[in-house]
Amino acid sequence: MQLSREIQVQKAKLNNLTNETRQMKGSIIPPDAPMKLGGTGFLVDAKGYLVTNAHVIKDARHIIIQSNKGQEFKVVPVFTDYERDLAILKVEDDNFKPYDNLPYGFRKSGTDLGEQIFTLGFPKDEIVYGEGYLSSETGYKSDTLTYMISIAADHGNSGGPVLNKNGDVIGILTDKSEGGGVFAVKSRYIFKTVENLKKDSAFANIKLTTTNSIKTLIREQQVKKVNSCVFLIKSYE
Repeated sequence: MQLSREIQVQKAKLNNLTNETRQMKGSIIPPDAPMKLGGTGFLVDAKGYLVTNAHVIKDARHIIIQSNKGQEFKVVPVFTDYERDLAILKVEDDNFKPYDNLPYGFRKSGTDLGEQIFTLGFPKDEIVYGEGYLSSETGYKSDTLTYMISIAADHGNSGGPVLNKNGDVIGILTDKSEGGGVFAVKSRYIFKTVENLKKDSAFANIKLTTTNSIKTLIREQQVKKVNSCVFLIKSYE
């Protein structure tokens, strides 16, 4: 069961707004475009590249990301891998200011069974923190693409980062089974997706960092640092 969410309430509200009202509110929502799905994404490169689940943006004509401070930016998909349910987005908005660096690193190696993990996502319109542990090194029916994690997750959490206790990204939350098991695509496949994107010379400079500046911080401080790199994704028909 995929963890993107339909935005029924927001759809009704947005469809009742006139174009003039949208402009007054300073929104970059495309005129007359109904919202389709919501999910989560996070930065993989400080210059403005994000990763999310491919199903969050499937068939979307317009995609907007919103920060935890309510700022909105236009993004476009530059690479999609439906088999692994991963997509890379690029910010194309003059109002976006590139980051100096990302606080977290990406971990290529495996993760230990029982290791503490946490995630951030948008099952509602404000960012939500969750914590748990790695419960299996394989996913549904022993799928080696994913981990199974013990954590609370709901629609809208799709595409959120899964981090270990040190603040390293070990995966990206993708779906859950009817029985309640939650699954995350392993971070090694984020590396592989970025490597495939880099085959296009226009994206050759993208680099996933393995440097982590929040390793020694307490959890509350880690979350504050990571918050600014996690975005609500809104896809429109």
